[in-house]
Amino acid sequence: MNINDLQPELAKPYLKLLTEACVYLNSNKGSLRKDIWDYLNNKYTNSIDYRNFLLAIRRFYLDGKIINSEGMYQMHPEVINEVREKTPTPAFKKSSDGKPVEKNMFISFLKGETEGVE
Repeated sequence: MNINDLQPELAKPYLKLLTEACVYLNSNKGSLRKDIWDYLNNKYTNSIDYRNFLLAIRRFYLDGKIINSEGMYQMHPEVINEVREKTPTPAFKKSSDGKPVEKNMFISFLKGETEGVE
């Protein structure tokens, strides 16, 4: 494993988080990396590492999951549909009263709370 690569166990949670941020920011041309980071850092304070965030963007760009057009990033439409169908993040999943679900296994995983995480 290259020291500059994202750890394999972090790829899936970061894909979901980046997708959530891109959908929330919802710009037709994409979103700046800074704006994506600001959204995630504000929403998941102390849960996300900036280095892993950058490595995730790099990995998903090389895999074709993120589209970069002149510094504006957006998720590939197929990735958005895949993430929504599989395991939603709080921005995608709402409780019965319409509020975001607080407990999310991916955020728990990023915080190091492995109890209940597969």
